[in-house]
Amino acid sequence: MDRDFTFGRYSIQSSARRLLVDGVPVRLGARAFDLLLALVEKRGAVVSKNELLDLVWPGLVVEENNLQVHVSTLRKLLGPQIIVTLPGRGYRFNTAQPSSPAEACSTERLPSGAAVAVNNLPAHWSPLIGRDAELAALAALLVPNQPCRLITVTGAGGMGKTRLAQAAALAALQDTSHYPDGVWLIELAAVTDRSLVPASVARVLGITLPAHASHHDLASRLADRRMLIVLDNCEHVIAEVAALTSTLTRSVPTLTLLATSQEPLKVDDEYVFRLGTLSVPVDEPVDSIGADGGLSATLNFGALALFDVRAREALPQFTLNADNLDSVIDICRRLDGIPLAIEFAAARLPLLGVEGLRAKLDDRFRLLTNCTRLAPKRQQTLHAALEWSHSLLSADEQKVFRRLGIFVGSFSLDAAQHVGMGDELDLWTVLDHLAALVDKSLVISESGTTPRYRLLTSARVFALERLRAADEATAIARRHADAMLKQSNAAYAVFWTADSVELLTAALPDIDNLRAAFAWAASDAGDGVRLSALVGASGWLWRAADLTAEGRQWFDLAISRITDALPPTIEARLLLGYATLAHQAAADKEIPALQRAATLYRAISDGRGLYEALVALAQKQVWAGDLVGAEQRIVEADAVFDPSWPLTLSEGQLTARTYLFEMTGRPADGQPLMETLVAIMRASGDARKLDFALMQLAENLFIQGKVIEAISVRREIVQRVANQRVSYAGNNLGNLCAALVFNNELDEALQTARASMVPLQRVGLLRTYADHFALLACKLGRYAAAAQLLGRADAGFAASGFAREASEQRAARMTMEALRSAVAVDELDRLLIEGAAMTDEAAVRMALETDRRFAKRTI
Repeated sequence: MDRDFTFGRYSIQSSARRLLVDGVPVRLGARAFDLLLALVEKRGAVVSKNELLDLVWPGLVVEENNLQVHVSTLRKLLGPQIIVTLPGRGYRFNTAQPSSPAEACSTERLPSGAAVAVNNLPAHWSPLIGRDAELAALAALLVPNQPCRLITVTGAGGMGKTRLAQAAALAALQDTSHYPDGVWLIELAAVTDRSLVPASVARVLGITLPAHASHHDLASRLADRRMLIVLDNCEHVIAEVAALTSTLTRSVPTLTLLATSQEPLKVDDEYVFRLGTLSVPVDEPVDSIGADGGLSATLNFGALALFDVRAREALPQFTLNADNLDSVIDICRRLDGIPLAIEFAAARLPLLGVEGLRAKLDDRFRLLTNCTRLAPKRQQTLHAALEWSHSLLSADEQKVFRRLGIFVGSFSLDAAQHVGMGDELDLWTVLDHLAALVDKSLVISESGTTPRYRLLTSARVFALERLRAADEATAIARRHADAMLKQSNAAYAVFWTADSVELLTAALPDIDNLRAAFAWAASDAGDGVRLSALVGASGWLWRAADLTAEGRQWFDLAISRITDALPPTIEARLLLGYATLAHQAAADKEIPALQRAATLYRAISDGRGLYEALVALAQKQVWAGDLVGAEQRIVEADAVFDPSWPLTLSEGQLTARTYLFEMTGRPADGQPLMETLVAIMRASGDARKLDFALMQLAENLFIQGKVIEAISVRREIVQRVANQRVSYAGNNLGNLCAALVFNNELDEALQTARASMVPLQRVGLLRTYADHFALLACKLGRYAAAAQLLGRADAGFAASGFAREASEQRAARMTMEALRSAVAVDELDRLLIEGAAMTDEAAVRMALETDRRFAKRTI
């Protein structure tokens, strides 16, 4: 049925298909009239873009731009406030809005109940979640008379720049004296011709300008206006927006401009407000994140708060609780705390549930899509959001971006340049493009003494997709492995002169990149020579990082692939690193590896490599019982040692000679050597090297029987490494326990032994201290457990091919003497056999049982 409508100065005669302004018909196209009529008939309600397309162009496939053109036409006639755009939802006809900005007055209530002010901000939007600190900081910048009148919110796609800017603009309305001429939102996402930016701004502000008006034309019309203008989604017209804002800030001192863009405008007096990801717990255990049953403290993390709200919207029965918290944290962490990705993920809960969602994140681009068609195309899928950002890059920037996707986690500038270069891109060009990618929020710059860079996980997945499409994956993986080899070689070369903590601190951020380089080099597409070179140069790192077991696995793999084509320098370093890291696990492998390494170093006249192989071989031969061979290796190493080398390298000579003294019953002769070593390491200023020297001195004192002195040194080391995760902490505690047991300080010995278990197990050295723990169990009256642990230690040493060291021999002898006095022969033999079949962990745990009620029950 035909109906007529009247609002303000305007009338619609639906039967005659006419629009009248002050009673005078105005010219309006048929499609524009149909659009106006459709909106008026649904006035006050949100009408989706798809619904309007169906109403105005029934049965036709029409580009969304046509709709936007006709909306713009109607706004020119009726004023900017009559048709409100609701981002991601559609349009709403607002009859309460007058026809010009000068008369405009929002009827929406502000959050604080403040007086209304002129604005065209969306009347309905989702609340901003997880951004309280950012909103407060940005809102403070928008108070008039601040030094900065141009603020640009930058961040990667999907970070929520638009929502934050709108929320901050809404907060600015709470005091009408701040911006009496209004707060205006200019949406630039649909502007494809950058020359139309000034006209687009003018149209929203109700200013009539020619289509291609200049910046100065707009500035002259805004003279003395006290208003806040929000320029949203500037990245695709960045140059034009930069020029416009520069003109406006110079020409109109009463204006404040707030822009959102994936990169800064780079104009004078711009304040760049970088918007990062939402906060996510970092390795936070569930039971420590909240005392209440609802785990309310977790909602202090923005990512979890957003997931919780969106999940309950999608699935009302969802509750964030202790059962699903770890999984939700993992989901948010793997999505890097990106708001858009979290919202997409939460929307999938009804279909997949939390665990299903978590399991499918590896295929995130198919999984993470918007469940509504109302969002802009660039925000309808996570892939589309990244595609939009990627499309704004130059061809060379795209090339560098996809190549950087090969990195796992963060990476250094040198590594980025090495991987990004090639073709026509030299190191400096890559540096320039890296800077551009940081500006465009596709690469994150991490602050620090030496800056590092990284891609968010989703951006990296997208970059790798592009890398494969460009058929560069293999070449860039090889270049990445070479970059890691360059870093590893540099660290290996200065191991004895650089500060241990500084060296480890510099290397640890690249450990995932190193693993990735290993994995590629070991793959069918990889390179065995690079694998051996990488692994051989990294032996020190696995030991220092308390990752000995993993390091051994890589060495085993690399050694299994040695061929005659492997250069001798690389093979020798690989074998030396393997034997050093192995720590008396298999004499039949470690000793031949060091003998081969020494032969190779002799052949290539590498004196320093030969020296390191010889002293390592001498130590292994002492522990294997080949004392004559050990003496020969030490004499040869003494002859090879060059006094011009760093004094810290003398550690190998001094310790090998001391071990030989201890195993031949002359431990007192080793004490001066160990005191010399301590002095050298103390002078070096390297805390960790000094710790090792003190541990060697303490062991020598203990073997001599100077137990009180040994305990004192061990306790000093405990204090030195307190609150640090160092690879040798377990060793020191194990040896402290041994000395305490020998001195009959059993309660402290038991506590110390239990404290040492986890770090010792982590580095695979529980067996090394089995004899001392067995003696402790024996002195506590746990004879059966002591016998089983002694049996386990016997079996372990027999399998390794190495003999016990001096202090272990003494502990094993004392334990056996006590057991023979307390346990029948047949029973003892049975317990020893049972223990031999146990695992190191099981036998040690049984021996260190702390419940005294069972101390003597098995005898």
